[in-house]
Amino acid sequence: MYISLYRRYRPQSFSDVVGQSAAVGVVTRAVENGSVGHAYLFSGPRGCGKTTIARLFAKAVNCPHRKGAEPCNECETCRSIVEGSCLDVIEIDGASNNSVDEIRDLKEHVALASFSCACKVYIIDEVHMLTMSAFNALLKTLEEPPERVMFILATTAPHKVPVTIRSRCQHIPFHGMTAEQIVERLAHISELEKIQAQEEALWEIARNSEGGMRDALSLMEQAIALSGGDVTREAVDKLLGGGSSSSIRQWISCCRTSPEEALPKLEAMFRSGAVPERFLSMLFVCVRNLWLDSRWGDKVLNKLALSQEEKQWLSTERGFLPQSSLERLMTQIASALPHVRRGLSNDVLCGLLTEWFFQGTAPSPDAFSALEAARESGFVLAPSVSKASSAAPRRAEPEDSSEISAPLPAQPEKIVPPASVFGDLAGAPEAAARGSFAQELDASCEKYPQAAVALRLADVFIDAEKSAVCALFSEEERMAFESLRNDRAIESARRVFLKVLPEVAAVELRCGNDREVFDSFLPEESGSVSESAPNGQTAAPSKEPLVHPRRARFDPETFVPEITSQPAEAEKTAEVKNQPLAEYVRGFMEGELLYCRPNGQPDSGEEEQQS
Repeated sequence: MYISLYRRYRPQSFSDVVGQSAAVGVVTRAVENGSVGHAYLFSGPRGCGKTTIARLFAKAVNCPHRKGAEPCNECETCRSIVEGSCLDVIEIDGASNNSVDEIRDLKEHVALASFSCACKVYIIDEVHMLTMSAFNALLKTLEEPPERVMFILATTAPHKVPVTIRSRCQHIPFHGMTAEQIVERLAHISELEKIQAQEEALWEIARNSEGGMRDALSLMEQAIALSGGDVTREAVDKLLGGGSSSSIRQWISCCRTSPEEALPKLEAMFRSGAVPERFLSMLFVCVRNLWLDSRWGDKVLNKLALSQEEKQWLSTERGFLPQSSLERLMTQIASALPHVRRGLSNDVLCGLLTEWFFQGTAPSPDAFSALEAARESGFVLAPSVSKASSAAPRRAEPEDSSEISAPLPAQPEKIVPPASVFGDLAGAPEAAARGSFAQELDASCEKYPQAAVALRLADVFIDAEKSAVCALFSEEERMAFESLRNDRAIESARRVFLKVLPEVAAVELRCGNDREVFDSFLPEESGSVSESAPNGQTAAPSKEPLVHPRRARFDPETFVPEITSQPAEAEKTAEVKNQPLAEYVRGFMEGELLYCRPNGQPDSGEEEQQS
């Protein structure tokens, strides 16, 4: 009968175990020092080696010819444990034997002497599936078992095991295996099986096994059967149904080379069986690697688990999307995962992914030509500090960008900025990030914190002739844009601008398609020193308060409410208003309500009711 790969190549010694050095170290030291406990709890993800090490532990404590902690695998005891015929090593499936009756039978047999081994070992797999009654029945036996009886409990959910059980065991956590460890093990098994295995196919298997060696060997076995004896990437892609990392990388490259074919190819991958949730996870990893490559380059890529094909792909796609677009894509992909779990349609998901990727396409050379036109027309650029001082590498700038990056002059020339320049510059705010308000913003942080922090995230353009300032925000900084859309915040921003301009008559805020212009500001506080006043002179307070044209102010002295009641009621209301507070409260308590209609008064006319 055919035996599966994960059973055929199960490690038979501690030295063959891959990726569990901590757990193996605890067990082998206990065997070598003769300090083996009476109960152990192995916890970890599926396929990481819990049952394998439990069987090795049982062989090590019972093998009469072991060398250190390693069993000999030649004696009758070792062979019977490997074959599963040893009567003193009892494996129990906690999922199917989870009732209290099975635990009572176990307690009756625990006290019996062992048949041929020095120690009787009970291995209970998936112990978290036991009922609470079964756990309670096991407590006393687990706490004080008979001499030469050992319990090994294995579970994938240790939090479901009661604390009373965990406290009676030595808890040894297991961890998932890395992609490099799985690839190395698969390559070794391929050599033993004398089959050809492509490196990229093994990496694809390792990425989809999620740290479980058993899953990796099962997928490898399917690929061998599908390809006729070899492990090829095409066979692995067919098994994964279009959701492999290589197919996702090909789709991202298609967005750059053939954008018109991006949507049909994405829909074809979902029709071939790609799981949306798994697809988004793999897509996020690809975008994350692109972002890491654009930010730190080879310094971080050499520390990631990447194949040679992945590294070549990253070098090919380098510069396709800017850092800001890659950060936005990661946020959007992560936000789509909950909707996919709730049943988002594949057609909707395909449309959203295609639109998100085309949003982040790098700006065309026309954007940089717009910057050059703005510089030649005398338009002054004063971008923010945060973008200019970022340590991240930037996209390639025009050759003569040194003139654009010149510091802000103290007396800017008189210019007439064309309205279209703002629209062109909005497409590439990073390309204009030269110069700064560093000292002015740092000095204003304590006095005007809201405005100073928000302006650090904006690209600022100044029209010296009209005494106007435009703060341009990207879509990622919309919260900063919204925080300035009120009178007090814009007044604080204007006072910050007064440090570099003698006068500010208007401030314009722009973010995407939203635009707001402030040309009237709050009145100056009496006795305050204006930033624009020379030599610390006190600015004369304005006689007329400045009122924003879009906001009417309430004046309690001139406000006269419209009285719609009868004249007699109006006179009564006026009399009540002139009463002292004590008399008014006394009248209120006696039932004389101020604005209530007296009982028995007829309703108003039909026309008044309709109005």
